Amino acid sequence: MGFGDFLKDVAKGAANSVTEKAKEMNGLKSEYQNKSDDELFRILESSGWSHNSSTEKIVAGSVLTNRGHGDRVKKYSQKN
Repeated sequence: MGFGDFLKDVAKGAANSVTEKAKEMNGLKSEYQNKSDDELFRILESSGWSHNSSTEKIVAGSVLTNRGHGDRVKKYSQKN
């Protein structure tokens, strides 16, 4: 295998990783559309041993922003 093949394999791996992350985020977004604002803020503000992943927090913040809570989401992200 030459260097070009190696680079091609690395690019394929990166593309697959990005695709999987996009699928995860789209699935979470669909799920989070049905959650209340309070539930989404709990996800966004979670910390400690039971905290949500950064992906979950990003999606919760996005849904909240789309619902008109962008200022509160921005304040949270500036604080952390």
